[in-house]
Amino acid sequence: MTRFKRWLIDRFLPEYCREEMERENYKLQYKLTEAEEKNRRLQAYIDGIHTALRAGRKIIIKNGGGAGGDLERGTKQQ
Repeated sequence: MTRFKRWLIDRFLPEYCREEMERENYKLQYKLTEAEEKNRRLQAYIDGIHTALRAGRKIIIKNGGGAGGDLERGTKQQ
């Protein structure tokens, strides 16, 4: 298919159209490369946030009780 497409473009497309089409293809390829790089960077950031949230410590709240003993409660209410 690629060989047929190249033959068709070379045979029937005028020179100025061919050059313009190639320039446009290079521009689009550059934009695509930038977008893929940005996507990889953002995905790495998201993965880091997920790892940090999974590794987070359990929060323990100590309330001084009226009877002199400390009451411990985890983050989940019972």
